[in-house]
Amino acid sequence: MEMFDAWVTNKDLSKYIVHNSPLVLLNHDFDQVIDEPVLPNIDDEDNCFLNRDILGFEIGVGCKFNCTFCNYELRNAKITKFLDPKELHHYFEVAYKKYGITNFYTSDDTINESDQKLEIIVEAMEGLDYSPKITSFARLDLFSKRKHQLDLIEKIQFSALFFGIESFNPDVSKTMRKRTGLIDNFETLREIKKRCPDTYTIGSLIVGLEGDNKQSIVDSIERVIDEKLLWGLQVYPLVITSSNSLTDSYFLSDLDKEPEKYGFKTKRIPITSLHGDKETNTLDWNSDWIDYKQAQTFVSELYESIGQRILLMNHFEYAGFRSLGLLRPGKKIIYEQLRNQAYNVSAQLKQIYIAKKKAYLGL
Repeated sequence: MEMFDAWVTNKDLSKYIVHNSPLVLLNHDFDQVIDEPVLPNIDDEDNCFLNRDILGFEIGVGCKFNCTFCNYELRNAKITKFLDPKELHHYFEVAYKKYGITNFYTSDDTINESDQKLEIIVEAMEGLDYSPKITSFARLDLFSKRKHQLDLIEKIQFSALFFGIESFNPDVSKTMRKRTGLIDNFETLREIKKRCPDTYTIGSLIVGLEGDNKQSIVDSIERVIDEKLLWGLQVYPLVITSSNSLTDSYFLSDLDKEPEKYGFKTKRIPITSLHGDKETNTLDWNSDWIDYKQAQTFVSELYESIGQRILLMNHFEYAGFRSLGLLRPGKKIIYEQLRNQAYNVSAQLKQIYIAKKKAYLGL
């Protein structure tokens, strides 16, 4: 809110600017204990929330896993503190009673990395006058391994879940550190669809991983579409990168740091960084079945093939459309149409936010 206050009152924003075109602002003035889950204070009177907002919360800081391609800086973490379910219950209660807010998202990188995270949400929802609609990242392979977690998400009924599947090919799982069989994941998707029919589920796949192949990817996608196992799907070419602008190599994935160890032959492609005068390097790679440019072409071909048969929007977009009241039961979802409507509604809400804040500040 500090940056919003400064913007509304026409104060100098230069100290917050970390990037121009597009403008990116960041407040460096904070004092947050790194292992303390983040739960915003929404009791303050200077909040200008509207019932269309989506509020965030965090159950536990970091992710205890270390997937080969992941460069999330808080991965491989030992989570020492979890959010108190009573505090989360209060958060849900105030959001609804004070602002009429019913939509939320978790900032946790993996909401089902432990049963405790899901149990906290279940407990926090008990006794509420409504059912919070929560959007989150999750791992499909963990649901496959821990079937009892399906009982928990059935109670929660998430608004949307994003699964970083990466590949349905079991030959790829070892290099990804996501060891689940092909049959298990498809069966789990069927079960989630049955238990949580209104949850928007989307999966992401990576093209280029060692041990994979085009036919396996196409067959898996066709199976997902034919059986309607996911609402949405996103496919990306594998990106291997390194950067001399980074001061801590931990911001690089294990694959970024040692691509040859995982079977990739690479060479550097100099590119201009978005960080101004700093330089990054994307690596042109070759796997055992495809190279970087071929992977980019293949992804484009896939999108042309599946674009009309499965939604390509991510879980945050779906949650946004839902919170803005743009989704109607039984109405066909047309992505481009929803996006245009969202821009118009958001522009109207922006003016309401500004008016409310100026009124509070006496401007």
